[in-house]
Amino acid sequence: FSQKDWEKKVGLLFVAYLVFSFVAGIISFSLQLPLEIANTIAHEAGNNSSLYNSLSSMASSLSSVLMLPITFYILGYTITVVKNIVKDKSELLPDHNDIGNTFIKGLKLYASTFIATLPSTIIGAVIFVTTLIGSIILFTVSNGNPLTVLFGIILILLTILLFVLIAVVNTVITYACWYIYIQTGSFRSSINYKSIIAVIRENEKQFLKLILDLIILGFIQFFMAIGALLV
Repeated sequence: FSQKDWEKKVGLLFVAYLVFSFVAGIISFSLQLPLEIANTIAHEAGNNSSLYNSLSSMASSLSSVLMLPITFYILGYTITVVKNIVKDKSELLPDHNDIGNTFIKGLKLYASTFIATLPSTIIGAVIFVTTLIGSIILFTVSNGNPLTVLFGIILILLTILLFVLIAVVNTVITYACWYIYIQTGSFRSSINYKSIIAVIRENEKQFLKLILDLIILGFIQFFMAIGALLV
């Protein structure tokens, strides 16, 4: 970086992230410790630990929620940096003197991505659960029938393929939302599917390359996970 004070500006972000992580970790640990003790007592007494599992999940979720403010701020700050790069400004990294506006930018970007990818996520989840239940039923009633087992395996493979497809679609939509929001600064435009499709069509070669990279990466991660389970 040619900008002289870039260490300070990036360092402030890094310190803020560490502080939020530390506070979230302390709070999560403070909640988890008594839950662990209560679960141990309940387990020794022969009681059901389902309540503990629910409370433990809530405590873990709370730490993620506590990280959202700094996440939104970093997203908003990233938007400003990208705009400065596009405009070829000499100072790419802005000062941290507009925290509220930067936070709102990040919140809008996060919300636009969530809203734009929600329909495909819901559709994918419904089909995913349906095919998964179908494969489980087939394996349960197969009684060793090779044809039924084969159909079950095919359904599992289709489920995995669907999972990869939804992840790729949502990633492409996410990048398109980011592109629109950074260019226009408009929340409504970034969740407009006509605008999203138009951006994808205008940059179809770049998005095609992105899709191929994501598919290859997805299969690599899948086979690595399978290999880890087998080992």
